[in-house]
Amino acid sequence: MWAIYRNAPFAIMGVITVLYLVGWYGEWLMASLVCASFACYLGVVLGARNNPMLGMLMIPKTICYIWLVSLLLVRM
Repeated sequence: MWAIYRNAPFAIMGVITVLYLVGWYGEWLMASLVCASFACYLGVVLGARNNPMLGMLMIPKTICYIWLVSLLLVRM
């Protein structure tokens, strides 16, 4: 249960980021990448203790962030 409490601020920041990207800029691709990243991280937080192979979800999470940064650099 402590893992959920510890990661709640990150989830709140993710929701705010998605709302900001969609509401102000209409960036649906970036918002979906943030959502996919948080979905992968949620799987790790909730299940990695019971199934350590779920830690492999950090790879697609990282790929989402790399793609997000590359989109930001291209649009600058």
